[in-house]
Amino acid sequence: MIESIFHINVNCTNFERSLEFYKTLGFEVTRDLNEVGNKTEGQAHPHLWHAGMCRIALRTRTLVKDYEELKGKGIEFWTEPIMFELKDGRQEGFVCCSDPDGTVIELIQV
Repeated sequence: MIESIFHINVNCTNFERSLEFYKTLGFEVTRDLNEVGNKTEGQAHPHLWHAGMCRIALRTRTLVKDYEELKGKGIEFWTEPIMFELKDGRQEGFVCCSDPDGTVIELIQV
């Protein structure tokens, strides 16, 4: 049976710019393969209903806090977090931004 996601490949037009963006989100380089390949062409999917991978959803337990922190570091979000209060009083919600090439990044608290 499948155990986990091993990796997600996000092509980018400017590696250093995208590396800094994802580090700002808290990602770390765990293995540098020094891959050199073909130049990335085109752009990310134009909307969330396009075929293929259209977004990366990252789970957080502190959505509003993370939003404020990342916004303070220059990440531009589409909206403020959209929060829902469940019947048991817990809060769930989400907020989206785009990486430097337009790939949708969703922060979600569930």
